[in-house]
This record gives sequence, C-alpha cells and structure tokens, in this order.
Amino acid sequence: MTDKKRILYLDMARGVGMILVVLGHVPYIDSGVRQFITVFHMPLFFLISGILLEQKGEEEKNYFGLIRKKLRSIMIPYVVFSLLSFLLESSRIVLKGLDEWNVVLRQLFQSCCLQGVSTLWFLPALFISELLFLGIRKKTNHTGTIVCTLVMVVGSAVLNYYEKIFYYYHAVSRSYRLLHDVCSMIIRNIFCVGFICIGYYLSKWLLKKLKNRMQEAVSLIVCAVLACMLISKAGSVDLRFMYYDSLPLFMAGAVMGSMTVIFFCKCMQNIPVKRFKKILEYYGRNSLIIMVTHMDFRIMYISILILQKGFHIEVLQGVYGLFITMLVFLLELPVIWFINRYLPFILGKMKKSS
Repeated sequence: MTDKKRILYLDMARGVGMILVVLGHVPYIDSGVRQFITVFHMPLFFLISGILLEQKGEEEKNYFGLIRKKLRSIMIPYVVFSLLSFLLESSRIVLKGLDEWNVVLRQLFQSCCLQGVSTLWFLPALFISELLFLGIRKKTNHTGTIVCTLVMVVGSAVLNYYEKIFYYYHAVSRSYRLLHDVCSMIIRNIFCVGFICIGYYLSKWLLKKLKNRMQEAVSLIVCAVLACMLISKAGSVDLRFMYYDSLPLFMAGAVMGSMTVIFFCKCMQNIPVKRFKKILEYYGRNSLIIMVTHMDFRIMYISILILQKGFHIEVLQGVYGLFITMLVFLLELPVIWFINRYLPFILGKMKKSS
C-alpha cells in the first residue's frame, strides 16, 4: 500500500470497495442492500491484492524480503491501531464507570491471536493469505498452485463447518471461546488464499489480454449480469466470521461482484470525469486508514449523531444511509491528512507522504 508506482484503476476499485464497506456498516440501510454488498465487498480487496502480486512480479522477489516488507506495510498498522482501539475502549469504560473489563480482555486476546477486533481482522488475514499464496507459487507450477489453493479452500470450508458445530455445543466454555477465536482466524486466513489466487490469475489470464475499450466494456456487462444473478441467490454472507448459505454461490458471486467493480474502474479510466476519478483514487490510496478508523474510532457514530436530528429515518431510510456514508468520507479527510502528514510510521511508511 505504500508503493510509489500506483495502478489507477485498482486504486479506484479500492475506493469503490471502501464506499461499499462503509455503506454496509450504516445501521439504517435496507437489509437486502446490505446482504447484496457483503457478498463481495471484502473479497474485492483480496482479489485486488492478488492482481497486484502478479502485476508487480512479487513471486520473483526474495521471500524473506517480502515478509519484511509486508510486516512493515500491513502488520505495523495492525499492531498500532489495535493498541489505539484497546486504549480507546479502556478510556470509555473508565470515564463512564462501566464494569466491562472482560470485554476489553477478550478484545486484547483477539488482537494478540490475530483474530482482530472489528474491521482490523482484515489486516492479518491479508498478510497471512498473501504470504501463503506466494509460498505456494514459489514452490509449484501454475497447475500445482491452483490445485493446492483449491484444496486449501475446500479444506478450510470443511473445517469451518465442523468447527462451528463443535462451537455450538461448547460455547459455554470460556476456554473454548478463546480457542474458537484462534481456530476461526486460521480457517478464515487459509480460505482467503482462494481470493488472492483468483485475483492473481485474473490479472495473468484476463486483464492483460484485453486489448481495447470494447473488450473491457463487454467484460463489465457480462460480469455485472452474472454478479446480479449469483449474488441474488447467494444469501447472507460474513467473510470475517465465515458465514455463508452456499459456498459455491458465495465464491462465484464474490468473484463476479469484485470483477464488476474492477472492470467498471478500468473502463472509467477512459472517461473524462477527472474529479470523480480523483476522489475514488484518493480514497482508494488511503483505504487502510478508512478501513481501520471509520468504526472503532467513532467516525461512523459521529456522522450518525450529526445527521440524526435532521432526518425522519423511517421515511428517508435509504437517503439517510447515503448521507451518513458521504459524511463519514468527509470526516475522514482530516484524519487521512493528519496521519499521512504527521504519523506516517503507523502506516509502515518510512517517510512522510507528499
């Protein structure tokens, strides 16, 4: 996320992804809209990461060098924002005189075992799934990589099924609730290797083969139609907690929905709407900051408080959700500026951003 050489349409796709993530967290949007969004809004980020792995040729780089690079760019932000979230929650309990230290201790354990609190789960999942995929890619040919990834995805889905059954009967045990955090984290991170792999081969076998705008437009239309058909049948999905009604429909809907966003942004590159593209690209470049601050650092909560008095929620439910989303992104602007200007090290950056 800190590379100077950016790929415009992928930054724009991240920007769209962040809009969907924030919109999905707004408490007043239609449940059907939320269900539609959640099928693909997080898989999109893993597919983009897979595309970048291929386009930047990371499989050819030194593996230990990649580990160091990703520790700096992904895990330093995870550690710093997890600590800040822990301190913020502790301060809230102290100031309000609450007796909720068991919740804070649970969150501290989740942070330490890489389960992650709230949206922070995404960072260790990205870190581990990228390195797992690169490790496989370095040791196998393309067929071997696909087979190994398929086995990991199916295996993690099977383990997820049985682990949830076991958890259902043993959830009263505090020790097993802690073990559940570790097990579900491992299963989820292995599962996400599948999306990294799909993004990698999407770049290698499709994105690089498109020669003109017409092919890109046709790809967008095909993916959008398939996405609507598949996502409407996929049911409820939560990638963080590995809940889905149908694994094949979830995977297919997630991939088609993500590809729709990617092709949309790729087509947008050729349309003269510079301001709109710059907005998406800006928020995409700073998607990590928005991802980890819009919930735990109360930006969503503040946005709701600001708008709550001016809307009749039951009448203007859909519009209200959109206005909250817009306000969240406006309030993120000073946060993004301040962190990039004065605290770049918490993003794993070695120097200040320009």
